[in-house]
Amino acid sequence: MRETPQLKHIEQVSDGWIKKYILTYVLPDGSDYIYEAASRKGLEAYRAELARLEARSNTAIAAIDEGADDFGAAAVAAAEQAAGTSGKRTADAVSIVPITRDGNLVLIREFRYPLNSWVVGLPAGLVEPGEDLAVAVDRELREETGYGLRTDIPEGAVELLPQAGHSSTGMSDESVQTVFAQVEKDEAAHPEHGELYRGVHAAASRGTAISQAEPVAARAPVCSWCWRSSRETRSNRAFARRCALGERRPFRQPHATAPLTRSAARG
Repeated sequence: MRETPQLKHIEQVSDGWIKKYILTYVLPDGSDYIYEAASRKGLEAYRAELARLEARSNTAIAAIDEGADDFGAAAVAAAEQAAGTSGKRTADAVSIVPITRDGNLVLIREFRYPLNSWVVGLPAGLVEPGEDLAVAVDRELREETGYGLRTDIPEGAVELLPQAGHSSTGMSDESVQTVFAQVEKDEAAHPEHGELYRGVHAAASRGTAISQAEPVAARAPVCSWCWRSSRETRSNRAFARRCALGERRPFRQPHATAPLTRSAARG
């Protein structure tokens, strides 16, 4: 196996909604290396997450070194199944790509306090402990935009990228699941206290202009470009396949045979 820095010690140095940690690593040359990181998780949960990611990475790299041609995916799946952890991991947050009936993309303009600025981005939010992803998607959409998941699509209104991604790997362990949602306007937005939003209804002809005019969240320009490209070639469903660069994996909303009501969406 390739030489990898080894985690030696974790020290929590501040508490709060976002917690700061000092990580001490031993580099391959034997020297210590100090790194600062942030997480929403408490110390033990953060320690367990780092151990999980280490095991997953080591398993994948070992399989690749042995000639696996699937980036170690099968080896990781087998290891997690043997450990009884397969399918139990949920992303910390969802980032939603909402597509309307007429093929437009729903973006939001949100005031972001760390930037002291309005920022154009995708609807997004944290997944509550034990919350179904489709319920989280519908809840965040309604809070931030007033849109909800469509209930008239037999195969489901939500599609996921093959796996969640980490949003800021140089600073945090936060994982975000990107979701493509077929949506329709259902009610007025009802954000929580301190959350300020202004809707942006992006048509294919002006999606790029929006991203050039003011600050944008990191995922918005990429998803907007993929969405514009798909509009010029195929249907909205092709948008998800182009961005995923992998197999299409439908994710059905719960109780798909019945309308998803506001009370059901809130869990």
